[in-house]
Amino acid sequence: MSELILTLRAYTLLTYIIEAMKRTQIYISEKMKEELDALSQKRGISKSEIIREAVTEYISQHSEREKEMRLKTGAGLWKHKKDIPDLSKLRKEFERFS
Repeated sequence: MSELILTLRAYTLLTYIIEAMKRTQIYISEKMKEELDALSQKRGISKSEIIREAVTEYISQHSEREKEMRLKTGAGLWKHKKDIPDLSKLRKEFERFS
């Protein structure tokens, strides 16, 4: 009985995952395909999963919200440092030699 419940739960989860994803097609070079095949074999996961991971990583690195969050995280990071030179003085000095 418990195996049947687990099977039904797995089926329900799988159905949800399949319905939540959208299918798309891409063209890749022969070299990319070979590398993808090798990576898939090495990691023991599907090529689709590797592509989803890559797209997720790409989007997270390039999304505006992600950039904003990274900037906000770093804001004020050096505000208590005492050994940072005065940038306005450095700029004036630089402009003097330009």
